[in-house]
Amino acid sequence: MEETDEGVCQNFVDSLHPGCVLSRLQELRKNEELCDITLLVENKRITAHKAVLAATSRYFNAMFTGQMRESSTDLVEIHGVDSVSAELLINFAYTSRLRITDANVQNIFLASDLLQFKSAKDACIDFIMRQIETSNCLRILALAERHGLKILKEAAFSVIMDNFTEVVETDDFKNLSTSQVIDILLRDDLKVTEERQVFKATVTWVDHNREERKQHMSELLKVVRLSFIPLRVLCTEIGENPLVQSNVFCQDIIEEAKTCHCECACVTMRRSYAKTLFVLGGETSFMKEVKSVERFDHERTEWLMSKPMSEARASFAVAVYDNKLYVIGGYRRGRKLNSMERYDPVEDTWTGLPSTSKCQGDMRAAVLGDYIYVAGGSSDRLLTCNYVERYSPRSERWQTVATMHRQRRRFALAVLDSRMYAVGGFDDNTGDLSHVEHYNPETNSWVEDPEMLICRYDFGAQALSGYLYAVGGANGRKGSLNTVERYDPKAQTWTRVASMKHCRGGVSIAVHCGKIFAINGMNEYMSIVDSVECYDEVENRW
Repeated sequence: MEETDEGVCQNFVDSLHPGCVLSRLQELRKNEELCDITLLVENKRITAHKAVLAATSRYFNAMFTGQMRESSTDLVEIHGVDSVSAELLINFAYTSRLRITDANVQNIFLASDLLQFKSAKDACIDFIMRQIETSNCLRILALAERHGLKILKEAAFSVIMDNFTEVVETDDFKNLSTSQVIDILLRDDLKVTEERQVFKATVTWVDHNREERKQHMSELLKVVRLSFIPLRVLCTEIGENPLVQSNVFCQDIIEEAKTCHCECACVTMRRSYAKTLFVLGGETSFMKEVKSVERFDHERTEWLMSKPMSEARASFAVAVYDNKLYVIGGYRRGRKLNSMERYDPVEDTWTGLPSTSKCQGDMRAAVLGDYIYVAGGSSDRLLTCNYVERYSPRSERWQTVATMHRQRRRFALAVLDSRMYAVGGFDDNTGDLSHVEHYNPETNSWVEDPEMLICRYDFGAQALSGYLYAVGGANGRKGSLNTVERYDPKAQTWTRVASMKHCRGGVSIAVHCGKIFAINGMNEYMSIVDSVECYDEVENRW
């Protein structure tokens, strides 16, 4: 209450009044009292009040308040709308309630779009956005494009991009037009682990109606970023594909791609396989471990700092699973560790995880299938061991598996063709090793392979284009090495390839965009090499 010149005054607001009015108007409509308009939709008559419809819908507002013929008539025929949806929207105008389901959402959307029930249309869009999945994302994209719905279009595209390999297998993808397929394949945010998956998508689409669509293969091949496909795959799997071989224009595209394979500066890398390089921990000098983490920013071409590990460590094992980094074991101030932590690069956070069963340093880790394997190293009181165990990120449990034939530490562990290779290293009983063996998870057993050309430890090994590369390291006879050799599992032979520009003992290596990166290490004078060089397998040079 307040005092005024007129005395005491109170401003009364009945919050229930709007609802009561709508409820009473709905009763009048159902009883066909004071109704002044009948809508004829698919031969069904729907009575209503012009004032209520005009207040709720811009379509009816324009119809009943302007100079249109319908403003002075009591019967209007509505086209392009189904009667069920029309009835639901008229009820919504009187009750502010609308039941939207998977079965009726598209019809209600189309009706509310035509009749300009804005809030109902927005509710349908919100409902559709929450229902987008791989099985319907292409249909929803088509709906969004037809009606100019930018937000819905972006949401549909997001699902398509994030789940591309699954979307490719749907009938909706196989029934797209050529231009629609090209529009999808052109996008930089298409999430694939390798460009070969994009080529496979083009084959899937053409094969759905090969006789009619094979003429479009060259158009599709032009949008596949062939520069990012390993040359060996480009020459065999793609170059020898029947759809490519039977099309002279496709053959020309492949030949040009082979010639210009290394000159890909003009071709944009898809964001999904522009993976990030990380450098973690290590030593700045003897027994001075660090916990720092650096990452390489491709757009800015510089190294940036990330959140450090929770514990400083050196000579530890690291593995990547589900786009997260797992750091395991190692040394700190001469003490062996069995702790493990996981880094999430999206959240920039570290999380502690269950420890290994033994304290280990100088061991190695690799991901094979759904497990992270840790092998060898220096365990507990043993200087060198052949112990192997694996961790399941799903169950968060460790499990012991078959031991290696040889005890080894400071070796390399790499995966090639569903097999895990233990290469070289050092045995405190016998010295430097050139021995190689691989693990078969199906039989839980290790099989010995041909030895490397030279002994080496503290080196890096990675798989690339069907080969296993052994890079740098050191041995007792020559000290730090700059030599590189590769293993062909089909021919079961090791071959020398181009040497690095610098000797790098303790080198860290990574495969990125079809090239091998060699990072840091110790040179022949036992000084730290704080540089990076990369190997081009096509030109066989660093």
